[in-house]
Amino acid sequence: MPGSPQRGRRTPQGRRTSQGRRTVSPLLALLVLVAVGAATLFGERVPVLGDLAAYLSELVGAGPQVEGLMGPAEVVRVSDGDTVRISLDGQEENVRLIGVDTPEKHRGAKLTRDAESSPLSADEIQALGEQASAFTERLLAGGEVYVQPGTRERDRYGRLLAYLYVRDPEGAWEVGGERFTQVNLELVRAGWADPLTIPPNVEFADEYVAAAREARAAGRGMWAQGWVALAE
Repeated sequence: MPGSPQRGRRTPQGRRTSQGRRTVSPLLALLVLVAVGAATLFGERVPVLGDLAAYLSELVGAGPQVEGLMGPAEVVRVSDGDTVRISLDGQEENVRLIGVDTPEKHRGAKLTRDAESSPLSADEIQALGEQASAFTERLLAGGEVYVQPGTRERDRYGRLLAYLYVRDPEGAWEVGGERFTQVNLELVRAGWADPLTIPPNVEFADEYVAAAREARAAGRGMWAQGWVALAE
């Protein structure tokens, strides 16, 4: 894993992303308990035990690791809740966020089809789309984003398929000791996107489904305004 995000370059792991999880075995957890206990009892006589306890505790508490980030990229504009235009290494790209689908913001055939499948009118869906887009704009307000391409990197429209990350001291994701928030997941958690699973880009599909279930139960975002998942 690179020590820091690479500026405009793909890391060796860039083609295939990680699952974003660091697992902790029962044995490692036991070692933490033993080391902490030993450091407490004998720390003054054997200082290295205290160092070991601190290291293992930090390892267990570390956030999910992110590999293959590209950037930083400049946010040019937010087209809608799940589509962003960026400038990466001097080249502009339209990025379609992987694994999520926000209500349609723009008038057109898709909005008409969605309204036919929903208890909400086209105007109501469009209003939710505006709110989802505004939420994405707030997430990207810093103007800088990091890009993690999916296993499949382009859709049929030529858009880059990716997960986007922003620096956040309280973020759950970690790269080289720095913390990040994943934009895709935050949209679902806040109730502004449905999960949309399209193989082979399924790296975080389970997390998105679980986050959507939680957001719906809590009545967040569009779920508080009569939204019904279009897949239902």
